[in-house]
Amino acid sequence: MFCGLAGFSGKYGRSPCRGLRTSALAVRQSLLAAAGRHSRHRGRSSVPKLTCRGGNVDEPRDQDNDLSGSILPRGALFGGFLSYGVGKKRTRSDRVPQNPEIPCACGSGRTYRNCCMPFHTNSKAPAEAEELLRARYSAFAYRLPGFIMRTTSKTNPDYTDDWNRWEADILEFCDLYRFPGMEVLDEKTASPDVSFIQFRANLIYEGALGFFIERSRFVKERGKWMYASGKLVEAEMPPR
Repeated sequence: MFCGLAGFSGKYGRSPCRGLRTSALAVRQSLLAAAGRHSRHRGRSSVPKLTCRGGNVDEPRDQDNDLSGSILPRGALFGGFLSYGVGKKRTRSDRVPQNPEIPCACGSGRTYRNCCMPFHTNSKAPAEAEELLRARYSAFAYRLPGFIMRTTSKTNPDYTDDWNRWEADILEFCDLYRFPGMEVLDEKTASPDVSFIQFRANLIYEGALGFFIERSRFVKERGKWMYASGKLVEAEMPPR
């Protein structure tokens, strides 16, 4: 979930936005500014909305434009969007709805019970890549880091064995935003075990709506769909 704004695996990469070249550090700083993550910033930011575009779901995977190192948490359904932990103690309580008959946070129109709940409770595994995508989005909405980590492929550049730090990164992101829904824009099946999905994920920060469009790659591993990688297509995040 994030082009020229995405991280480039700690190296210089070619941005699809106007052919600019930028470092992962500069990109990360720009995204953090847009997301209101500068802890020493005073007042409201004058940074304009950040928008970038590039590619489509039919393109093959581009290693230089993967989302590793961007501002979402490691192995997020939206690629990276890495948020750095600051050693805070935080509660592990989730936001799973007490009433499973309410509409699911993924925006499918179905109730939580009949949508993502069986995946979150391990009652069954997603049969389609889109089901996993939606379940990962709603896992952010409901503050379920374990599901995000369990459904991230070890081939993902941001996968880590340090699950404590990873969990803290994910929870920090969950606590910063609210998740009003997502929309699948396009899907391409490359093979029975590989699927590319382009989607728009909406986020709310202090009442302001933002979004990003990501092209994600899902792979089947031992018969189960896993999130393998993602590439940012467009992002417009609310400033702080």
